[in-house]
Amino acid sequence: MMMKKERPILFPGNQSINVVSIGKDQISLNDLSLGEIYRIGKPSDRYYESIYPVIDPDSLNAQEFEEFSAIQGFLIKVTSILRMLNGKRIAVLRHHQDEPFLNKFGKIYAHVDLGITTREIIPLDLETKLALESTMKTKS
Repeated sequence: MMMKKERPILFPGNQSINVVSIGKDQISLNDLSLGEIYRIGKPSDRYYESIYPVIDPDSLNAQEFEEFSAIQGFLIKVTSILRMLNGKRIAVLRHHQDEPFLNKFGKIYAHVDLGITTREIIPLDLETKLALESTMKTKS
């Protein structure tokens, strides 16, 4: 009988990223933090289910959803988290360099729990984190 090897934890000090059994990094539902930078992942369906250019996604048409899909891969910063009356948590997101998204939207909105579970909001990979930190240090 062969025993399954456990995967070593390479960065045990990083509490906001969990390694799951399939080897992908994932954000814990409670770890989406204000001021932190994340990446917009792939849409979980044809369009984004949890990220919208307006707080009321029902006001958008199919063409606007299609155009909005171009935000994939953008680096985002969490500026606030709103708790709605129905209990949903909505994150207010800005471009990490405070530029408008797609030259149209100063901020966008994401359903926190759905965005994390569908991987539409993902943590930064180590290479991107290091590159951001080095550019921040050179600007200071």
